[in-house]
Amino acid sequence: MKRHAKGAVRSRLTVIILIAVLFGNLLAGCTPAENISEARKQAERAAQTLWHVKDAEGNLAGSVADDHPDVIAVRKLLIMHANVINNRSYKTLQPEEELAYYTETFRSNLGKRYQDGLKELYAQQQIEIKQRNLAWYDITFSADYRLAQAKVEDEFEFVASEPQYLAQRKLSLGKFYKQQRVVDLVKEGNAWRIADMKKSPLTDDGVKKDESTELSKGGT
Repeated sequence: MKRHAKGAVRSRLTVIILIAVLFGNLLAGCTPAENISEARKQAERAAQTLWHVKDAEGNLAGSVADDHPDVIAVRKLLIMHANVINNRSYKTLQPEEELAYYTETFRSNLGKRYQDGLKELYAQQQIEIKQRNLAWYDITFSADYRLAQAKVEDEFEFVASEPQYLAQRKLSLGKFYKQQRVVDLVKEGNAWRIADMKKSPLTDDGVKKDESTELSKGGT
């Protein structure tokens, strides 16, 4: 969608939100001034973007449009990467599919030991996982748009696994688990690559699971 078209959509959305909030607050007995103030706050929140850019000193300098080429490229990369690491089966696992999204340095740091360990874990425990959702927190770009950091949250379920593996980690088949990731990215030429990744322990309805429940997904 073009920039001016998105602007028109956001303008219409803001008007709709203003009307809805004003009407709701009138029913609740709020004054007109209070109605307008609250409506504006909600409209502003609705129009906020998750994508930002820093200045040369590293301070937030402003927002970045959804249709910015680098936003589109980074989101596409992270969506494809998440599809690989959150849809895995011991029957078809190929670690090199994941490594294709990483910089040469990151691949080297993970090494063959990572690939072998991943295959061994899934094969021994007969693990299969399936992605259910990918939530976005934000993407922040450097001033020159050569570096970026993204914060996302995976949601997936265990479709199959050895019962003992699940029991030891207090996990269950068919239950959705979430895992937040902080992903550092580098633009190599015209292509974005993942340079590092840090992930949190799995959570179940906000409750942190034992850190040993983390499935290998690169990073630390």
